[in-house]
Amino acid sequence: MSDFSEMIQPFENAESLATHIEKALKETVPAGWRAARWPDGSLSWRIEQVDGDSTPGEMVEYSLFATSDLRFIIVTYGNSDAGPLTERHLIHDAKVIQAYGAKRFGLGGYLRDIFENCAPNRTCCT
Repeated sequence: MSDFSEMIQPFENAESLATHIEKALKETVPAGWRAARWPDGSLSWRIEQVDGDSTPGEMVEYSLFATSDLRFIIVTYGNSDAGPLTERHLIHDAKVIQAYGAKRFGLGGYLRDIFENCAPNRTCCT
């Protein structure tokens, strides 16, 4: 595979990307948090706080999604549903990681940076 074609399509299929993501999550999810893949079979995970300072009924989490073309990994962070619904609630803050970079340099470093420097999403705050 040429360097260019690997940049365009770094993973052969969805399961190879899922395996890469699962390995990185196992290595980087902080203590007091857990990662779980959505049961619908999509390339989607929730990384949720299980021990921490959340209020009852509040979900404190990051969401991780891979695009269907397997080229990008998206991690949402710092979003909240507090207050009345506005357009702002529907525009999410996220980090977009090229899958090529995740494969070449390791996804773990990107995830560690997000977990250490980006606040999690907080939902059910209203």
